[in-house]
Amino acid sequence: MANPKGEESAKERLRRIIRRDATFLVLGAIAASIMGWMEVNAGNAEYRGEGAAATVDVQRGVIDTGYIATKPLHDFLKAHRRWNDAFAFVNTIIGVFGPGIYFVYMTLWVGDYE
Repeated sequence: MANPKGEESAKERLRRIIRRDATFLVLGAIAASIMGWMEVNAGNAEYRGEGAAATVDVQRGVIDTGYIATKPLHDFLKAHRRWNDAFAFVNTIIGVFGPGIYFVYMTLWVGDYE
């Protein structure tokens, strides 16, 4: 006779694995579509805006799409220093303390291994 509690545990584990993989695939698809859009529209003058000539490498004709895509945000943060500081704080919390908090959570609360 099968153990219903053990079987439920296996089903829950399978659901968790499928959810994790599906999340990864969706986020990867979103990132790939954003990068694809930037590559397809790299030469579109409509997205360059003012001063776009400075973003073209004269020798190779390469357009700096990263600069073009982030210029409005850069201009906003340059004009609003408090927002710049707030975003820098969030970046520090997520990028520096986030992995450490996750490490401590996984080690002390969940356990090293399942």
